[in-house]
Amino acid sequence: MAAEFDDALPEEGKRTHMTLKEVRAVLIVIGLFILLMIPLYKKFREDRDRHLCKANFKQIGQAMFQYAEGHDDRFPTAFETTSSGAPQLDGRGRPYTWATLIAPYMNARSNFSCPASTEEETVLAQHPASTASDLPMSYGMYGAYAGFPVSHVSNPDRVVLVAETSNFGSMHTFDPTPFLDDGGKPVPADGFLIGYSDGNGAPTLHSGAVTRLAFYGTQDGNFDVTASSTGGWFSCSKPQVEPIVPRHSDGIFFLDASGGIKTARPSDALITRQANGEVAGSWSVPARTTR
Repeated sequence: MAAEFDDALPEEGKRTHMTLKEVRAVLIVIGLFILLMIPLYKKFREDRDRHLCKANFKQIGQAMFQYAEGHDDRFPTAFETTSSGAPQLDGRGRPYTWATLIAPYMNARSNFSCPASTEEETVLAQHPASTASDLPMSYGMYGAYAGFPVSHVSNPDRVVLVAETSNFGSMHTFDPTPFLDDGGKPVPADGFLIGYSDGNGAPTLHSGAVTRLAFYGTQDGNFDVTASSTGGWFSCSKPQVEPIVPRHSDGIFFLDASGGIKTARPSDALITRQANGEVAGSWSVPARTTR
């Protein structure tokens, strides 16, 4: 009977396992495959995040104008304040912001947080529909046009209305003027507003840049940069310091006051002025607000 199974028995000297050399070769091939796939995956994720972020801005623009239609042609106010001008926080430390006001006009697929932003960059604002729910935000409104009549904006296609921001100086972003509560302590929620290098109200003649934009490595206010061949930007005055990295490889998104979506680079955070000292360009303000 044993002869019937002779064909199933291993032949003399036939190997039934891989040699160590063959295992190493397979591992090398797998490793090379992974190394090739990592940059492709990163590129895919970057493209996905940019697409979703841009879609958010499109919806925010539409919601802004729909809100204005029902509120005397005015953009939403930036946030509710305390007597000292600081954000009014609820019992869970959440501010009531412009996003809270326009959230009912957003579709279910969009939100106020870029998928590329980190948790520490995100402000948790009050949700309009439920006190138990949060409204994550990594976008900030330019305060100069909060509550301002839409039809009175000069050159709306040049003026920033909303841009990508980081909260409370996270990721080494520029935030030299945090809000202070009534007791004089910094309020750890400010990424919903784009302020100025010397305050959060109206710009002054000393305002040199805007704050809280999602340009990582700008904590010292160095926006005068040059592009690096390896990605990101470096300070022209301090090339030895950490690179300046925007949230997306080519910059950050912003929504202009006409509803257009554009890209800003680090140097765009700097304030330019007319000959008379008035703020010009992307950060121009209604004439009455410059002091």
